[in-house]
Amino acid sequence: MSYKPIRKDLTESTEKCEFCPNRLTSLKAYVLKHITTGKLVYAGKTCAEKKLADNETLIGIPDFTKFTLASNEGASSSGGRSGGGGQSSDNSRRRALEYLELRENKLAQECGTSYKVLNNYYRKSLTEELYENEILHLRFNS
Repeated sequence: MSYKPIRKDLTESTEKCEFCPNRLTSLKAYVLKHITTGKLVYAGKTCAEKKLADNETLIGIPDFTKFTLASNEGASSSGGRSGGGGQSSDNSRRRALEYLELRENKLAQECGTSYKVLNNYYRKSLTEELYENEILHLRFNS
């Protein structure tokens, strides 16, 4: 059973890990998507790490347990593909992915937040890296 990490998110106190009998008492969980079936499950960090597909990692996934600032601190000025990034580029990428996940997945149905351009970015982000200019577009329009 191989999974792809989707996000780290808040959960209910009654939520149990999909892979062990433990309750997620920290009220935080990793949301994983089964690669074959597409089923979403909740897991603690240790179980999540054990169930990831070989080429997947929990590092850099959107983290909805933290507040994402909408400021320009650390914004990169390059406009091409990501290439000489560093920490500020990684932070911009993470914030952009968090924004897309929130707007185009979690809130799209309930709040009508979907927008065609952002939905295209979101769908692309599920299978490949976004270009630096796409990240910049999200940073200044989010």
